[in-house]
Amino acid sequence: MEVLFENFDRYLVGFWITLRLLLVSGFFALIIGTLIAMIRISPLGSMRVFATAYTGLARNTPLTLVLFF
Repeated sequence: MEVLFENFDRYLVGFWITLRLLLVSGFFALIIGTLIAMIRISPLGSMRVFATAYTGLARNTPLTLVLFF
């Protein structure tokens, strides 16, 4: 238990880095998701096909493979 208290400052720094990564990645995911959604309802057929293929690929990628990369 003493080891935890001795290294509490390191844990706190890691926690804040994790929160910053969460916010940054969430922001970029929102931007990319919005762009793909807008492309998917685009009147251009080729753009819709691209967005549909991208969405299908992202949905069918196993989570373990995503975490590996």
